[in-house]
Amino acid sequence: SAEALELLLIVLEDSKQKKRQKEWEFDANVEINMHGSIFKENSCDVEWPDVTSTNVSLTASVPMPTQTTVTPFPTDNNQPPQQKQRMQLSIGGQSSLEKGMGSTRGMLSANYKPVSHIDISSELVVGQKHLETSLSSSTELTNGTGLSTKMTRQYALGSGKVGDLAFGFSSHRTLSIFHGRTVHAMFALGVGSDLKMQYGVLSLTTWGFRNDDNDESDSPPPRITAKLKMGTQFPIECAIDQSHLFDSPHRSGRASLAWSPLQGYKWKWSISRKLAKRCGQHESEFASTVGMGVEHMGMSGLKWLISYQHPGGLSVRIPIFLSSFLSPRYWSRVLWIS
Repeated sequence: SAEALELLLIVLEDSKQKKRQKEWEFDANVEINMHGSIFKENSCDVEWPDVTSTNVSLTASVPMPTQTTVTPFPTDNNQPPQQKQRMQLSIGGQSSLEKGMGSTRGMLSANYKPVSHIDISSELVVGQKHLETSLSSSTELTNGTGLSTKMTRQYALGSGKVGDLAFGFSSHRTLSIFHGRTVHAMFALGVGSDLKMQYGVLSLTTWGFRNDDNDESDSPPPRITAKLKMGTQFPIECAIDQSHLFDSPHRSGRASLAWSPLQGYKWKWSISRKLAKRCGQHESEFASTVGMGVEHMGMSGLKWLISYQHPGGLSVRIPIFLSSFLSPRYWSRVLWIS
């Protein structure tokens, strides 16, 4: 029947996607920044978004052949040999265009996994005027604490000077506080070779507004995050994420509020929906996601945020700047676009 054929096609597409992900990974990120502009048409003012800048990033990762590890003194004759994926190579590039000026850079990285809980990565980034190398390592301790370190050196091509050296450190762990409430804590710190702090981040994430073990709702609790970020435009930020929005497993939403002593407040909210192929009760494991949101930052004005994400690795983001808050056309543009 037609329904059985459609179900078979969905299963075959999922199997093909899984096989492709094992062979190689592909990521493409496209950002198109737009600005509301006024055009003259038949002696009338027509408002329409105009492209101001673009940014395209491509990355392809190829895993090396899987290595099979055989224990010399097996304790269980029925236990199969362990297969470990130890190395992965990635190559990519980034291209941007803004106000008629373009720039490109290439990237080559290698990730090595000597054991299951340790990752070692090396990366080389070559731009038109700069070359950057980095070496990083991450591990997870037996108590669940994650540790990560990174060393980066940047060179100015053609200058002959010794490159600037920077170090980064981060740690994360899940804690239980306040009568059993689970909090995921993350700390990151970056310093230069002169030991001056370049950035610092402290993040706390928890789930739900209260501890209620008798809650029989099928919807997962909202995720609440508070961040303190030094060395950035907005040092304080709070956000809430909710999946299964409006009792739908395909909808999710996010709202955030950030504060800056120079630029004031920045608030943002967005809603997204998954578009999965379905046949009866069966649903594809891979789904595209479309999203739409609004961002307002101090006196800068209002932005619309449009996004699309494909399960094959393509991600498109389109911020549309409408108007400055102090502009006399601010409210007319907001109402027209809305």
